[in-house]
Amino acid sequence: MTRDAIVVGAGLAGLRAAERLVAGGATVQVLEARDRVGGRTVSGTIGGVRYDLGAQWTGPGQERVGRLVQRLGLRTHPQHIAGRKVLEVQGRVSTYKRAIPSLSPVHLLELERTIRRVDRLTAQIDPDAPLASPKAAEWDAQTVETYKHTILSTKVRGLVDAMVRVVFGSEPAELSLLYFLYYLRLGGGLMRLVESDGGAQQDLLIGGMPQLCEGMAADLGDVVSLKTPVTGIKQDGDGVEVQSLGPRGGTRRHRAKRVIVALPPALGATLRYDPLLPAARDQLTSRMPMGATMKCIAVYERPFWREKGFSGEAVCDGLPITVTFDDCS
Repeated sequence: MTRDAIVVGAGLAGLRAAERLVAGGATVQVLEARDRVGGRTVSGTIGGVRYDLGAQWTGPGQERVGRLVQRLGLRTHPQHIAGRKVLEVQGRVSTYKRAIPSLSPVHLLELERTIRRVDRLTAQIDPDAPLASPKAAEWDAQTVETYKHTILSTKVRGLVDAMVRVVFGSEPAELSLLYFLYYLRLGGGLMRLVESDGGAQQDLLIGGMPQLCEGMAADLGDVVSLKTPVTGIKQDGDGVEVQSLGPRGGTRRHRAKRVIVALPPALGATLRYDPLLPAARDQLTSRMPMGATMKCIAVYERPFWREKGFSGEAVCDGLPITVTFDDCS
């Protein structure tokens, strides 16, 4: 059977692509290597409570996720933020209640200046064509680490380190300044990406984020095939042949007119392509790693930090811990 399209990967992107194709009348098959849908939305149960082990928050500006939550009949609850926050920069600990950390006047002025400068640069990015931005070549030729050294305050530089690690899962030296600004442009700006109240960390999904993909997969039904790892894609005059491993070994072949590879670039690079991908695309998939973040969940008998007037949120510019949150349901 030749379908209109095959989607490789049953994460948020792959399942949403399949939904739109099916809604348009196309015949579709989704092939997922794992025994579950969801990609980097994954949860685990600790003490009878389901916790997000991967993607966790949603907030203002994420309208598509909001509409999906409503459509699936799910509910959110706000991230707990009441109380004092903890900041550790260069080994010195302070507490604060507002969105902006408690710093000395000199460092606070430099922080506000940095935020304004980054916002001005972000506003110059064309969200539909970032490479067409006036200074795209100049910004793409330097890293965030390079730009960070234009900041006069070493404490503010430490905050930039923490922000990049939390939002991107990488170090400032690993990010192109152009990509950094483009990401901020799409995310609604620097402050929206780092804040809880009115920002990207505002709401949690009751029951866990995997419910988004589970709900879409349930609506798609037999369209989704699990435990079907794709190994290669061959294009010919009649369309595409997608090759996958069978349940008992061997190779299975799936025919379609089109294929959508809804995988992170680094995983997409592991597939065999015939003919080979264009050189520029091949270099991108080989050199665009996923962010690396390790999440640890500690469970206590009671939220003792609340009793002492703390929110549970802490930010540190050192290692191994960069940020903590109160994850109580």
